Amino acid sequence: MPKALLLLALVFGLWLVASGAPEELGTVRGLADLAFSHGGTRVAVAATNGVYLLHTWGRREPVRLDFRAAVSSVAYSDTGQYLAAGAWNQIRVWDADSLELVYELSGDMGQVRALSFTRDGRLLVGTGWGEVSLWRVEDGSVLWSHCIHRSTVYDVAVSPDGQIAASAGGDRAVLWDVNEGAVIHEFPGSGSAWTVDFSPDGALLVVGEGKMVRAWDTSVRHELYSVRGHGGCIWGVSFSPDGRFLASVSLDTTVRVWDPEYGELIHTWDEHDKSVRAVDVHPQGTYVVSGCANGRVLLWEVPGD
Repeated sequence: MPKALLLLALVFGLWLVASGAPEELGTVRGLADLAFSHGGTRVAVAATNGVYLLHTWGRREPVRLDFRAAVSSVAYSDTGQYLAAGAWNQIRVWDADSLELVYELSGDMGQVRALSFTRDGRLLVGTGWGEVSLWRVEDGSVLWSHCIHRSTVYDVAVSPDGQIAASAGGDRAVLWDVNEGAVIHEFPGSGSAWTVDFSPDGALLVVGEGKMVRAWDTSVRHELYSVRGHGGCIWGVSFSPDGRFLASVSLDTTVRVWDPEYGELIHTWDEHDKSVRAVDVHPQGTYVVSGCANGRVLLWEVPGD
């Protein structure tokens, strides 16, 4: 594409986002998960036939990383060094810059529906059918693997200090020790937990449980609030890097922005026409990316104060 046309496309995309309309980054068949790159210039999308890297700005062709199975999870390390993706009984880790495959992990893991790096990028947590496992990123060696849940594990998040982690499963949400994998706390609830995320300071854990957004104090395990903000099950939650807001997505086709301290709804976006499966917040906290069941990936500008 000529430079003048590329510049025009970039300006038009920025205008769309600034005007309140979402920018459509692309459509990816079989979308299951997504994540912003460390610098926020790309969005990795887990798809039926691999991992697609969409460009956040500009109309450029996506990059596809091949996989021999349907991919169900993706995660970037906070250090910007690695990109990981999980599928049936396998995990692949690439160098995030060169996109060269570092190694592949395989075993009786089932469908790896969630991945999360520790903040320092040295450890990787992955989930399967009931199991949660911890790998050393440097050499791919497994440090432990425990059956923490009694059913499918849908999401996992590691606290900023790397000492505790939370997982969401078809039975409940659980808090556990990263080093040993020992369960610290089982959160009470009335249904399946689908998604979890820690606030940037680690003091707050938000759980998407059914249609409810539930917030817990991680030190005393006390529930701070529980709000019904969606008309369908909540598939994903993501904190902004500064903790100013929380984004959530749901079966009800909406993307919602919350004040995480009080559980107050700030904004709702309803441009998706199918269940919204995944959400992530840009590293600078100014944009939210969401992906729905028909594969559309939309970029939103977060409303100002």
